Amino acid sequence: VGERPPARDWRRSGAETRFLFVGRLIERKGLEVLLQAFERFVGGELWIAGDGPLTGAAEAAAAADPRIRMLGHVDGQELPALYADVDALIVPSLYEPWGLVVHEGLGNGLPVIASDQVAAADDLVESGVNGYVVSTGASEALAGAMRDLAAWTPERRERAVERSVELLATCSVERGADGFLRGARMAMN
Repeated sequence: VGERPPARDWRRSGAETRFLFVGRLIERKGLEVLLQAFERFVGGELWIAGDGPLTGAAEAAAAADPRIRMLGHVDGQELPALYADVDALIVPSLYEPWGLVVHEGLGNGLPVIASDQVAAADDLVESGVNGYVVSTGASEALAGAMRDLAAWTPERRERAVERSVELLATCSVERGADGFLRGARMAMN
């Protein structure tokens, strides 16, 4: 079984839930869909970590909605502390070949809401168990998943962490490299 993330007290829930987006602020990452979904969520906070061409749009959303907090670029060594300060990770990408941030979020004890175009979610997120997988580009579905997750009890969140530990144990860089090499050998034969 995989390594257990640090313990959490899950003090925030419901309208206090703090969601996190981490990534480049580019169209492919689904930031616009996330902002539309968050408009439909009552209360809570949305923290946005990253920079890129859509920084202006994200800053405008933050200026219009005091629940949105712009963090700018966050260095990798600062991410664990950031993950510890939030309640869920959202990965609304329109297309994501893998999505290492899913692995990072789950490994830090967070439930993850991801679009169905985030490849890592196929292997690591069981909808309704340790997060949710929603249709790409569907802001209402994303908002619904945010509302559902915000209603989770601390016990359900702990069960989600346990399942994430189990799933992460089956998914490692070494295992991925082995699969890639097996596939390459099959393609060559």
